Amino acid sequence: MVGVDKLSLEGGMTLLVSGREDGIHYQGVGLLMGRSAGNALTEWESIDERLLYARFKSSHDYVMRKVAEETNAGIVWKDERKLVDLDYADDIVLINEGVDETQRVLDCLVREGKKVGLEINCPKTKIMNMNIVNAGDCLVEGKVVEQVERSWYSFV
Repeated sequence: MVGVDKLSLEGGMTLLVSGREDGIHYQGVGLLMGRSAGNALTEWESIDERLLYARFKSSHDYVMRKVAEETNAGIVWKDERKLVDLDYADDIVLINEGVDETQRVLDCLVREGKKVGLEINCPKTKIMNMNIVNAGDCLVEGKVVEQVERSWYSFV
């Protein structure tokens, strides 16, 4: 039998404990987290008495939610919801309806990202316009973002 408990400790620490539920304590695993990690914990489960699965909200997810709320950007898709970004590993594909909207999203992304220690790497950032003729430049902290005609992602 395997169980998992989440315990709140003094000083804001969180402890996840996974192990046997039959009172035998020599098998098990624990994960001790500081306040910010504990607050970012979204789900957890015991795989077996020595393996614990934990999932955390990332700073990037938080920042993209803030960007979506503040800019109301993206494209309308299923059930009138908006698709703002696609995530692939540590990259983000922003989806917008025009250059002005893209610039607003980039400005907000830079501002909100700085609040949690994230930065946009301008030399690696690319913009691909679809069905836009003579699109203007977008800037990240005063630097022009390179425009490309093809994406290296298979889904774009």
